[in-house]
Amino acid sequence: MSYPKINKLDGILISTISTGIKKGNKKDLVIINIDKNANTVGAFTNSETKSEAVKWSKYNIKNNIKAIVVNSGNANALTGKEGYNSIKMYTTFLSKKINCKTSNILVASTGIIGEQLDYKKINKAIPKLLKKSKIKCCSWKSFSESIMTTDTFPKAATKRLKIGNKVVTISGVAKGSGMIYPNMGTMLGFIFTDAKIPKQILRKTLLNGIQKSFNSITVDGDTSTSDTVFLTATGKVNNKQITSLKNKHYLEFIKKFNELLLDLALQIVKDGEGAKKLIKIKVNNSKNYLIAKKVAFSIANSLLVKTFLGSKELNFGRIFMAIGKSLQLIKQDKISFSLGNFSIAKEGKLLKRINANKIKRYMNKKELLLEINLNTGKESATVYTCDLTQEYIKINTNYIS
Repeated sequence: MSYPKINKLDGILISTISTGIKKGNKKDLVIINIDKNANTVGAFTNSETKSEAVKWSKYNIKNNIKAIVVNSGNANALTGKEGYNSIKMYTTFLSKKINCKTSNILVASTGIIGEQLDYKKINKAIPKLLKKSKIKCCSWKSFSESIMTTDTFPKAATKRLKIGNKVVTISGVAKGSGMIYPNMGTMLGFIFTDAKIPKQILRKTLLNGIQKSFNSITVDGDTSTSDTVFLTATGKVNNKQITSLKNKHYLEFIKKFNELLLDLALQIVKDGEGAKKLIKIKVNNSKNYLIAKKVAFSIANSLLVKTFLGSKELNFGRIFMAIGKSLQLIKQDKISFSLGNFSIAKEGKLLKRINANKIKRYMNKKELLLEINLNTGKESATVYTCDLTQEYIKINTNYIS
């Protein structure tokens, strides 16, 4: 995928470097210096086995944030007190350099689980990073590349809009390829805007936005220890005051912000480990949204469905099975589903006449649409996933080596 052109955003300074945490002299550390008047909010994994970085940032997100430190190559998970102390060591060192408290610094880590994070490598790199940021802000692409692990391409998106008569920008980067089933998914997201937005409204904007983007994707059904999304509003654009989510000047911001989140989320699914196809699963006419989403995820996380959609075998029974294993209150004799424009089943029965050759040709496409009609109500939900290939197994049996 081509990388978008993203201009410098007032209120943040990005610097990247290689510390040796990641093999091959690849860039693996990012520091984002943030203006003192900015507001930062976050969303984190719901996993019960959180990384030490998630624990640190979840505790400190309420504070006035001056910097975000991101490392790749090491998840700092399954590392216990030693892993948490490593964060204390490098945030203490950084805090003295930028004149703030450690509680004003957020962190994020991604990479191998179970290895101790060498804070000395980070401390050694910090002076160089800070010097670089004073001379020139690193590119957004360098930021994206520095947080990659098994990703095959850097992920970013940007939007411009007006709040009142002021032009504001929203830009963000993300990483993720495997261990993707976010429940705020390994995935990280960093979004920045120069708009002036109160922290409480900013937090609601993020939590609402991730529901139909980062929380509606799955690659392999595994929720990471490290899932984190940060949203920072630097306030460098003196736009009209935002007092609520329903403020008429703010509605366009929400629309563009949600589009940006979905863009980043879909880039993650398209880059799913070994994936060849993006699959959109839409469950319609459900009694409520929650039922629709649970049915959609039941299908999206089915290994049998994912292998079927990655093949040319017309094994439609797997879809029917996956709907049922969702354990939702549905009526079997009302279920219908289609693949693309091709009806497959109606009223709980496989259609006798289907054009197998045309369906097989459709399944060769890189993007597929699977629609389910429960016919028990009016609500719908959409989830995005990818196919499952032998390449996924190859990647994950050679991840550490």
